[in-house]
Amino acid sequence: MPVGHGHRREPGLGHVPALDGLRAVAILAVMLMHFTLLERPLIEPSRFPDGIIWALGLSGWIGVDLFFVLSGFLITGILLDTKGGNGYCRNFYMRRVLRIFPLYYGSLLLLFVVIPNVAPAVVHDLARLSHEQLWLWTYLSNWAVALKGSWDATPPLTGHYWSLAVEEQFYLMWPFLVYFTHPRRLLHVAIGIWIGALVLRTLLITSGVSAVSVFVLTPTRMDGLAAGAVIALVARQNSGLTAYRRAARAVFWGGIAGLGLIVASTGAIRQYDALTQTVGFALLASTFAAALVVVLTGPDGSRVNAFLSHPWAQHIGMRSYALYVFHPWVLKAVWRVWHPNEVPLLGSSGLGQQILFWTVCFALSLLAAEASWHLLEKRCLALKRFYPRGVKALAQSAQRDGVPAPP
Repeated sequence: MPVGHGHRREPGLGHVPALDGLRAVAILAVMLMHFTLLERPLIEPSRFPDGIIWALGLSGWIGVDLFFVLSGFLITGILLDTKGGNGYCRNFYMRRVLRIFPLYYGSLLLLFVVIPNVAPAVVHDLARLSHEQLWLWTYLSNWAVALKGSWDATPPLTGHYWSLAVEEQFYLMWPFLVYFTHPRRLLHVAIGIWIGALVLRTLLITSGVSAVSVFVLTPTRMDGLAAGAVIALVARQNSGLTAYRRAARAVFWGGIAGLGLIVASTGAIRQYDALTQTVGFALLASTFAAALVVVLTGPDGSRVNAFLSHPWAQHIGMRSYALYVFHPWVLKAVWRVWHPNEVPLLGSSGLGQQILFWTVCFALSLLAAEASWHLLEKRCLALKRFYPRGVKALAQSAQRDGVPAPP
């Protein structure tokens, strides 16, 4: 139905443009954090409006939690709609391998093999580069960081790989649980995991476990993945998601109010504060899950959906994986040659410098993501045609949800 008709729809497995927009929001939040919280800040946090920008930067890590909710929703939906089909596990894992491994392992080869031999000056700590690599090659870097309680547990320019490790560990476990568990019971399991993550975090924090460890451990970060799974399961019930739209809106605004109280008490949503790591993570999972329901069931012509479905939002969302991998590398390279004194100030504020720094870093990150997409990712994704999800299951899902079946 044309956009302007305000049609509400239930999500099937077809492509939903607004979800790419949500990915864009998530990656832009993460990049805002890293491009703002610099070794020598370009802005003065104690001044206005610099302080607002600084607070937003401090909170940018929540983009990772939005990624977790989206992954839990999309992966669980795929598994549910292909359950019982031929090649359930084989096709799922091969499609994940084609999406994830080329960029992930390609970036490790670039960092650990190519750059040290071609341009060793690019890496700020070449001596550390050869240590602790095994954690990255085995998708266990988050456990390395957790065991040491420090980001120095992995080589330089790889700290952000922790969230990729969490998602990969989820991919290894969840398909089997979906396959062997009835959807109704699986819903209870997902809710239990959602609540259990909060309980576990609270126990670890009260026991004196490092805040860094709590932040990166897979069991303590399952809120978002489990919340996304719950939405996927509810979407496939007879009532669908539309019946929960009003409740989702209430949960969303309640979550925003709760997060607002955290900001009021601490100045920002700080990733290592005990309040954030207990109630805050749970609020983020609930708020993002509710936002997902609102987006999926909203009128096609709504302002939110129109914004999230904008071609540029979709474009950035489709490049979000490569943007996530490469933007810290770009940041380090740009920071090495940046000369703040050559950029004019806006009064007493360094906001002009900050805006220019954002622009340069984002443009170069997007350039790297474009190269990754066209030279590597797109070519590997084309091989997915050899591992179809299961046409019959997809057609049934599409017919039920009133959307065209994917080719």
